[in-house]
Amino acid sequence: MKSLLLFAISFLCFSPNCLTQTVWPGDVNNNGIVNEIDLLYLGFAYNERGSQRIDGNSTWIGQEITTEWDGTFPDGLNFAYADCNGDGVVNEADATIIETNLTLTHDDVPFISDEILTATSGIDPSFTITSPSFEVASGGSIELDINLGSDAALVDSLLGVAFTINVDARFFKTDRTKFELDPVAWFSASSDQNISLVLDNSAEGKLTFVYTATDKKAVTGGGFIGKVSFVLIEDIVDFLVKEDTLKVAIDSITIVDNNFEKIPVAGACVELEVIGRTTSTYNPILDKIKCYPNPTNGWLLIKSEEVAIEEVELVNTLGQIVYQKRLTNSTFQSLDLQHVPEGMYWLRMITKLGTKSTPIQRL
Repeated sequence: MKSLLLFAISFLCFSPNCLTQTVWPGDVNNNGIVNEIDLLYLGFAYNERGSQRIDGNSTWIGQEITTEWDGTFPDGLNFAYADCNGDGVVNEADATIIETNLTLTHDDVPFISDEILTATSGIDPSFTITSPSFEVASGGSIELDINLGSDAALVDSLLGVAFTINVDARFFKTDRTKFELDPVAWFSASSDQNISLVLDNSAEGKLTFVYTATDKKAVTGGGFIGKVSFVLIEDIVDFLVKEDTLKVAIDSITIVDNNFEKIPVAGACVELEVIGRTTSTYNPILDKIKCYPNPTNGWLLIKSEEVAIEEVELVNTLGQIVYQKRLTNSTFQSLDLQHVPEGMYWLRMITKLGTKSTPIQRL
């Protein structure tokens, strides 16, 4: 009798319809973080239906699935994970929750980063960045064309794509950085139903674009897909030193086909030339100016033995001056930055020999 009771308990606990699993709204692939890859998963499960979650909602908290849905992703994950709001259907409302909960993490599962395939140069399709000119002036703007694939190397059976455009946030007005998908881009024009999002983390110099065909209509093609535009800070020459280059790079690429298999695609990187840059006037004496402690909890010391500092400015990642102080022939100075919010800044130190800028982290 005891053995029969244990068998019955085991059957109830391990029956597929009675398994208790936890959904975190937006983490569709259940890897511990909400990011652009979750939208690719959502597109594959779009319009699927199943049991609603009891008291299901979009709040960032683990929510139980008491009954699995009929379908699964190719990796075996149940479609119920794509139901971000728990209403029993995968649709655009779930995509909105991914955007809302973007970058949130949990530790219900061991974090597994999304695999990025390595492409073979000259064989696999690639991104390219093109422009009539790669020259830009201080305070000026530049627009670059983004291409995915080409006639010589088509992307085969694309169902969804995610990639990140990276720049150095020190040199660009991050609130003026944007990517715009071409309304007739070769992959989106072939799909009757799709979702595309630009996930803006421009404060760190990143724009992530993600597209998924929700009607599961994959397409083969290549060519122009959209434009990315930037605006440089006005005094970029003061920030640049000899080893600095303005790079625009496309990486963190994930492209899936109609079987949800990943397609290897190479990234791209170009350098912009700043018109009027005069790096030859940079004086090596400026390298001897020291700032400490860095990171700082609020007080910062500046020591300059060979040249007097006339003025200091603290600039945030948007290019805005948040602190400014004029000095009188000072070779040693303490700055009170306790009122400055936490984050990354650039400290600009102005001398008769030129200007030195150094990154400062406020804890």
